[in-house]
Amino acid sequence: MKPQTSAIASVALLLTVACAAQPRKAETEQSVTDAARGVRYIAPAGWNFSDAEIRSPRGSLLTLRVYDLVEADKKFVAGLPDTLIPQLLEWAELYYNVEGPPLRTATTIAGLPATELSYP
Repeated sequence: MKPQTSAIASVALLLTVACAAQPRKAETEQSVTDAARGVRYIAPAGWNFSDAEIRSPRGSLLTLRVYDLVEADKKFVAGLPDTLIPQLLEWAELYYNVEGPPLRTATTIAGLPATELSYP
């Protein structure tokens, strides 16, 4: 193979691999069925999803954790989402260097109400 032909083939191969490695962004919201976790959810338009992670167009990362609430403490279930906040705080302290309690605000994600915890 000539050096020029080899270089062109290498560039074409690199472009093919680079394009194949990029996850396709959804133009509209998508319904995702995660059989391994037994859940189905809606991924907002433009968000990428892979296994238990969902990434926003701006790079925010959500990790899915699924818990069976069938036999859960009824007080815990009745108090959701507030009863889950202590677990989220514990995970934040485990994985990040936090310097105090978070500021809790009401927000929306993909048009739905959500709670945001912002750490200093």
